[in-house]
Amino acid sequence: MRINKVKMIYHGIHVDLKRDKIYDKRNFLTILIKLLKSIFSLKLYSLAFFKQKHFFFFNTKNQFEALKYIYNELNISSIAYYHGYDLSLDSNKYLRKYPFWISYLFSLVAYFYDYQLISNINKKLSFQNRNTSIKYVSSIILGHYYLNKIILSLSNPKYLWLSNDHSYNNVAFLFASKELLIPSIYIQHASVSPIFPSLRFDYAFLDGRIAYNTYKKIGICGTKVFLYGIPKMDGWINRYTPDIPILKILICVNNIDDFQKFEKLIDLLLQRKYEIYLRKHPYVNYNFLNEDKVELLNQNTFMETLNGIDLMIGGDSNVHLEAAITNVPSIYFSTSHLWDYYGFLKMGLISYASTDENEIVSIIENYSDRDEVYYRAKEFCESIGTDYQNKSTKKIVNEVNNF
Repeated sequence: MRINKVKMIYHGIHVDLKRDKIYDKRNFLTILIKLLKSIFSLKLYSLAFFKQKHFFFFNTKNQFEALKYIYNELNISSIAYYHGYDLSLDSNKYLRKYPFWISYLFSLVAYFYDYQLISNINKKLSFQNRNTSIKYVSSIILGHYYLNKIILSLSNPKYLWLSNDHSYNNVAFLFASKELLIPSIYIQHASVSPIFPSLRFDYAFLDGRIAYNTYKKIGICGTKVFLYGIPKMDGWINRYTPDIPILKILICVNNIDDFQKFEKLIDLLLQRKYEIYLRKHPYVNYNFLNEDKVELLNQNTFMETLNGIDLMIGGDSNVHLEAAITNVPSIYFSTSHLWDYYGFLKMGLISYASTDENEIVSIIENYSDRDEVYYRAKEFCESIGTDYQNKSTKKIVNEVNNF
């Protein structure tokens, strides 16, 4: 089956075209620098020549967390490639670091070999968002695609497992699997946004009805869909019982948040004698001025971080859903250009929201909700209240074994 490269590139650049607000300066030189950095840092990882039934790819730690329980369940018959971060897994020959240096080399080749294709795509799409570096992204996707065809051909798996449907490398794996006629399986790693591309996997195990309805509006292209809950939340549903009045507050920040506004919020809460805990997204390098007055948390999983927490505060992030499922309430503090990106406010998962730090403090001081927060997440996590609550992994694996 020959894949349509234009369709693949548009699928991979879809979210960028919808979301990019700042001009992206990346170009051909950026790819060359990435290649040279990989070579000089000696990150010259090699390919695996092992055939296994299940093939997993984890591009980020969050993507790994989404697939971790399933990967562990199928480990004996699996091979996995990952970005290179610490997964806290035992090293073995079937767990490989992705050889980015080869994909960057292919991207440089693609920039010239597919130049006419890339130029035509740039002409057709640049009017949609002139901030997006279409030529750069197209070259990167093609480089990943050429390498991923080789990787999948060598492994010859029966199934490809992915937990992201729109990042460059995941898209390249998806379309490479289509050309090689390898069935693809999708597990969500976060909530679905209306700006995502259409669903094009062979099988998709979605978290719940809200994800399914969102994809229905976007487009489901021949995918067989199952609603079996969230595997990574097995054992965490209704795990905690927060205290009221509120004492311990967890602040979560990611790289789209306004760090100065969060600093002001932390100062205001400290002045009122709340115990403040801070968890920064792995990509956040910012050092808060009041970091020495709070406790930094960096447990393996976000759910572990919530142990003992009475309330969580965060911006546009999936952590609100994960907190709710464990039964910890949260407040939405929007400090970026986005508003309710995941629809948590609209769908009733979150009751309180503000763009003002003083108003956030006022909400906390008058907070009195005592309802079971995790019930609000039922539409987001299908397994809540069922006989397979906290058992989604087993249900998914059994389903795949019966394909």
